Amino acid sequence: MKKKQKRKNYIDKELYDEIMVVMKRSGIPPEVFSIAKKMDMNLPYEFKEKIFDLPNIVDQGKRKEVVERNKEYFTKNLLGIYGNYFATYYYGSRYKVENEKPVYNENGNLDGKADLFFLDENGNENYCEVKATPCILSYENGFSKQKEILKYQKMGQKLLRQVTKLKRTNANIIVILFDGCKVDQIILEKLQNMGIEVKFLQINIDMLESFIDDLIVKIEKNFYNKNNNINNRKIG
Repeated sequence: MKKKQKRKNYIDKELYDEIMVVMKRSGIPPEVFSIAKKMDMNLPYEFKEKIFDLPNIVDQGKRKEVVERNKEYFTKNLLGIYGNYFATYYYGSRYKVENEKPVYNENGNLDGKADLFFLDENGNENYCEVKATPCILSYENGFSKQKEILKYQKMGQKLLRQVTKLKRTNANIIVILFDGCKVDQIILEKLQNMGIEVKFLQINIDMLESFIDDLIVKIEKNFYNKNNNINNRKIG
């Protein structure tokens, strides 16, 4: 009989607690962990998998590439979580906000989730899609061969797909972006034609990205600090 596979996002309790202490000490508030959980993200596990468990690759060039890719993945997820956190804070001062609100299609089947949901002062339903990114580009002229541009084109395609689903609810739909985000005019026109509001929060996206980069450095420093005795652990 085959051994049962460890469940997804498994991490032993001792290490989980150690990483949680470090993350809290580094300044991550409880609300961020709560939002991450609703987004099906286990931050201590992701830190262990992407930062702590360095790949055992002899080729230093390939190893460096994997390390950078892992860190980029962790950074992107943390940026998305903090994007939702700040958007929740903005609307939460006036409304009762729900994170990761399930959205169902006409057959009653789950059709995805909205980053934020709230009832406004008139009792109207509002579904929000948050994008913490410096660019959202169109693919009207074909997908770019440049990796960085292609990434933002795919983000634009994903955004349009997501808001199209949300529009089927007949609720108000809001796309929440951050100051400094460059959005392709074609994307903006499509959102406008769909009757979707675009809201820019007055938090600069470059500063938010720098904040996340600094936060990860702080977590790593605290984690590997000799006083923690964590760096001496051997994780299989």
